[in-house]
Order: sequence, then C-alpha cells, then structure tokens
Amino acid sequence: MNYLKRTAALLLACSMMVPAFACGKSSETSKQESGSESSQAENNSKPEESNSKGESSNADSGSSDEPDAQELLGFDEEHMVTDQKGGQNFVLNFNDNIAGQNGEDAANAIVTTLRGDDGKIYVPKTDINGTTVTKDGGEIVTEAYTGTTLASAYAEPTYKPAFRNYLAMWLDISQRENYVFDGDLLEYEMEIAEDAPDGVYPIEFTLVDIGDYEGKGVGTVDTNAGFVCINMDEPKQEINLGSNMTLTAETVSAKPGDTTKLKVKIDNNSGIVAFRLMIRYDSNVISIKKAGAGADLASRARLTARTIDEES
Repeated sequence: MNYLKRTAALLLACSMMVPAFACGKSSETSKQESGSESSQAENNSKPEESNSKGESSNADSGSSDEPDAQELLGFDEEHMVTDQKGGQNFVLNFNDNIAGQNGEDAANAIVTTLRGDDGKIYVPKTDINGTTVTKDGGEIVTEAYTGTTLASAYAEPTYKPAFRNYLAMWLDISQRENYVFDGDLLEYEMEIAEDAPDGVYPIEFTLVDIGDYEGKGVGTVDTNAGFVCINMDEPKQEINLGSNMTLTAETVSAKPGDTTKLKVKIDNNSGIVAFRLMIRYDSNVISIKKAGAGADLASRARLTARTIDEES
C-alpha cells in the first residue's frame, strides 16, 4: 500500500476503531496544527459514549463492529498487537520509501566542496582590489583559508540535495489513557556517505500529526529542525520552547563514513496515544539504517515501542 493510501487508512482507522482518539491535520510549517482540525473520516463518525471511568466502551469490548485493522492499514501481523481488553494497537514502524518533491532546494543547508585532500579549506585568491585572480587559461587561483569564519562563507551554490522523507507511525490505546512525558521520543541511526561533502545538512519535520485519547486534540505543535554537521562546526540551534507541544531534532557532528544516532525530543507533552511524524533528510549524504523509539517513549509504551538496541 503506498504512502497516501496508508495515511488515509490510518485516519479512517482512528475514527472507526478508537472513537475517543483524534487524528489531526497538519501543515509543513514550524507551527503545525495537530488534532484540532478534524479529518473527513472523523467528521463522519461520532465518539461512543464513555463509561464511568472515561473508557471507550467500543474500544474496551473489542466489538465485532471494529474493522479488520490489518486489512485496513495494510500492515503485516508484526505491526499489530491486541491488548488485554481486545483493543488493536499498532507497533511503532517506519517507512523510508517517500521521495522528496521535485524542486526542493537546499535553502537550509550549507555545503562546501572546497576542502582539499590535506584537510584545508581552499578559497579563491583575490588581489588588492578584491578581484579574483585567474591563470592565463581562466582557471581560478585558490589559496588555503586561514581565517576564523566557517567554511559556510564559501558555500557551494550549485549543490542539489536528494531529499527523502522518513515516516514514523504509532498508535497505542492499551492503557486507555494518554502517555504524558517529556524527553526522547524517537531515535534514528544514520550512516554518512564516504564521499559526503563538508556541510551542515538540516533534519526538518515535514509532517506532524499527533492524537490524544480524549479526542480534544493537542493543538498547535512547534517544531525545531536539527542538523547533521560533517567536518563543520555546529550552528547555533534556535530552540523554541513556548507553551505548545514541541518536537526538536538534535544536532550532531560526524565525518564521512561515520555512523551516528540522532534523537527527536518532545516537550510540553500534554498527552498522546498516536502519531504520524515525518522528517526530511538529504539522501546524497545520509542513509537512515535503523529507527526506533526514544528511551522515554519505549519505557512507557512497552507493548508497542522498542528502542533501536532492543529491536536488534
């Protein structure tokens, strides 16, 4: 099942199977609405009346009216687990088969191809008037850069990224209540290409869709991009932590050929039971080899979430 069908199916499953759970629409901005605007599937269904404990009677009973989740979502058996009350939950899983859109640029990337075999940054040589010095054939003369400015001052303007999107999907109603915690939500194991140009490569959120158990919606979600820095200093990461739920990708440093781990953290978490989260990365340079739950999600959602090390 392709990405669009899987996404639509998940929204439908949320409204039909878990009446108290709200799946929200989101935008591709740093402030994203999640759970506050209803999908069409939600609008076509009404929540079941809850019992005195605030639990959904339909979810608790495992009613025969529930659709077949495996058929609806197209997941393998390994992605589904039934809890003690008969509710169907979806093990945290990932999809890396989502190419970026044509025309996306490297606006937030800083890439340089000017580092020599000796490890030094080489820049065009200029004369006293600031004019670039060239040889008789027109070839630009370069010299080793010895200043303190980052190599980003000499970024390669013609670099073209090959963006890909990495989707995480999870739903766990086994506790019949929200998971409320701040900390490590997801973790990605990344391999850096052997021929990766020096640069600062952004890890950005392109989809944020988070649901809570009560169906109230989590409202606006703020996001903070992270960076993978290859042979370059880490930029100052502007972390926006206001009153909204916030997702932040880490910034990490690496060298060509390295394997590194990058975490996504959650703050101001008012309570969640499900999400679809997608990050964008430059596949010219980065390959995501493994992904799993962050330590804080894994420690709470033991039925459906495992860390990278636990999955190995």
